[in-house]
Amino acid sequence: MKQFLKLPLLTAIVLALTGCGGSSSDESSSGNQGLGDRGASDLQTISLKARNYSFRCSDVPYQADIVFHAENGSPIGFAKTNEEGVFSDTVPKGTKHISILGETVEDAEKYTFISSELDIEGRSNLGTFSFFDSSLNCSCEDYQLDTSQLGSISYDYTLGLDNGTTLGDTYSVCPEDNKLYIQAKSKYGYDAKAAIIEIPKNSNTIEIKESDFIHQGVEVLADYNPYIDYTSTRGYFLEEHQYHLIDFSFLSNSEYLYVFPSATEHNFHVQVNSESQSIESGTMRTTSYARSRVDNDGSFELTALPEISNEIGDSLLNFVSSSDLNYDFSSADSRFARVYWSFSFLVDDAAATRFDWQISGGIRGEIPDLSFGSVFAEPVADVTAEKVNILLYGYAGNNTDKQTYEQLLETIAEGGHLANPKFSNYVYLSIDAAINR
Repeated sequence: MKQFLKLPLLTAIVLALTGCGGSSSDESSSGNQGLGDRGASDLQTISLKARNYSFRCSDVPYQADIVFHAENGSPIGFAKTNEEGVFSDTVPKGTKHISILGETVEDAEKYTFISSELDIEGRSNLGTFSFFDSSLNCSCEDYQLDTSQLGSISYDYTLGLDNGTTLGDTYSVCPEDNKLYIQAKSKYGYDAKAAIIEIPKNSNTIEIKESDFIHQGVEVLADYNPYIDYTSTRGYFLEEHQYHLIDFSFLSNSEYLYVFPSATEHNFHVQVNSESQSIESGTMRTTSYARSRVDNDGSFELTALPEISNEIGDSLLNFVSSSDLNYDFSSADSRFARVYWSFSFLVDDAAATRFDWQISGGIRGEIPDLSFGSVFAEPVADVTAEKVNILLYGYAGNNTDKQTYEQLLETIAEGGHLANPKFSNYVYLSIDAAINR
């Protein structure tokens, strides 16, 4: 399968990032420094979950195929998640990588989705692998919003929801929704309040009263930066493992941002900047992201945004030039420790079949020639890469070695990691490219 990764879209990204220049060396580190002898004779035990989800739907267990790969990528064993979507067992001796395969359903189209994890030695909990199915019945219902008891809040404040929309007369409630989160920002002064309202189980009407707005907003003191797209604040609610009370300030409308410490002590400030440009036969978009933990008084230490550097272009050029798909992005940003490669392939345009492939690994390494046996046969028709995404990320303040991130990934797999300060300062740089069709 590795021949499909040598694709024109990657070359186009290289040309855009390097201006046709950059290093021509294909030397790269394998990323296995410091592994030591893990005892090849000992069988490794791992656990993972597979879930099926649709937008705003409760996810459900999914029976996915599992392929265990040797170091060179060849399959050395197969398994499936059980009816609860769980696999927890030993892996075949010699397993170096693992792939989880299932089906994505998007509108009326079904296609294979592959998620490959490179170098899983030392891992025990690989977390949750999600497969999208737009046909899932969410059973969402429109609830009426009774605002007759809002009092002065309805006149003096603008009421908004997490998605950035203004509160209306109805609200779509899906099965996983238990509470309604509302922000009220003053029209006349520097003030904000928040209400968290339980969604009734025996009525399709949600009453919103002035007395519900018990959480006082604390202004986040951030310097206005005209060179980024937007800043945002948000609260993390551990019991739901979700962000709520999300506030935005865009470049064209620099508003005051607030957090609500009495609602949750886990609050964050986010910066996002993105740029688009034309490339050969398509478009490319780069997005940088930086998150900082906000104290209860609204203060925080700003995490700097990652930048597009010449080193990224050079690293991609080395990858494209490499005969064995070695890569090394460690010089792009000292905080980066991991990389996601995501590819969307169209197979035989007339038949309009496709498959998506996501590969996750360390910041440096080698993508082996992964194959999947009878679980997924290598396409023989023409294959075109429609989309490519490269995501470099890390958690600033932590070491970036493999052993450190083994532990961090284990914590993420257990859930609720955003309550842990080790994960506060998340940074990433995303490079997306797509052909024009």
